Amino acid sequence: MDSYNLLDRSWIPVVDHEGHETSVGIRELLARPADFRGLAAPLGTVSFAIMRVLLAVLYRSWDSKKWRRSERAVEHWLEKWDQESLLDPEVEDYLSTWENRFDLRDKEHPFFQVAGLHTAKGEWKPLEIIFPDVGDEGDLFSMRDRLASVDAAEAAQAVVHCMAFDFSGIKPGADGDKRVKGGKGYPIGIGWCGWLGGTVIEGKNLRETLLLNYIPLRPGAGTEDRPLWEMEDIGPAARDGLTAPGPVELLTWPQRRILLHWDGDRVTGVLVTNGDAVDYTTQNSVETMSPWRFSEPQTKKAKAIRYMPQSLSVGKTMWRSLGGLFPNSAPEMTALKLSGEKLSLP
Repeated sequence: MDSYNLLDRSWIPVVDHEGHETSVGIRELLARPADFRGLAAPLGTVSFAIMRVLLAVLYRSWDSKKWRRSERAVEHWLEKWDQESLLDPEVEDYLSTWENRFDLRDKEHPFFQVAGLHTAKGEWKPLEIIFPDVGDEGDLFSMRDRLASVDAAEAAQAVVHCMAFDFSGIKPGADGDKRVKGGKGYPIGIGWCGWLGGTVIEGKNLRETLLLNYIPLRPGAGTEDRPLWEMEDIGPAARDGLTAPGPVELLTWPQRRILLHWDGDRVTGVLVTNGDAVDYTTQNSVETMSPWRFSEPQTKKAKAIRYMPQSLSVGKTMWRSLGGLFPNSAPEMTALKLSGEKLSLP
């Protein structure tokens, strides 16, 4: 197997309205999303990460400066709401344009990976580092034992999940990354989604769920706000001169550099190194799939208003977090004193 294209291969776990689970590719899912009740990965964080990939596809397929105006944006959204299929001509044209970038085994641009990524020692790591439900020998609460290999579908899920949720810590040092010291890449933080109180608005089926989480009115619509697979400048080192990410870029933010190691049709190892860090205190007007909370410590540190992603708390009912999700037409104003300067914030 020299190719494994995620557009047509069955790698996304879904469940239908009868409770039967199966796997589909991106094209099939978008062609008949109303047939599926939802995503059905064994871990909810995997489903969340896949949902963000699907939303990035829709944002880029339908991208237009027209969606900066509320009337046109809402009309467009209502038009899509009345469609049974989301694989319309715009989406099909977009997927055809970028088809090779969705190949997990592409020689030049493997999906969510960096071709040729290596360390000075040429090392590979065991698969457990990208499978959070797999523990070391003797672990009490892991869901699976150690992995010798996985098939391409499971590897695809793991790569998407790793990019979104990878743990912080010392990583192998990628050859070509100037940040490496003594062969090690020192911590730059967890994957972006690890900060979030991941929130998905669910409809009766996947068609409704995708559209309910798609933001029709966007000030940055029609710009170069791109997902990871469209980027040309991803190498082992951190990118220079990064500007503030847009909402589409943040959906697939490259916090890590990844490369799978194949043995025939199976994946037997992986290399995960540091990618691009992101400021988690300045994304409240960008990230759309998490509630937010005011952070007094970060505000004092930055001497400017700062919000942090509001993580989910066990035992706290969902409705108590709605204030961080929905706009308030008459917010209560609070005064905060920073170095003698009085600031107001909602």
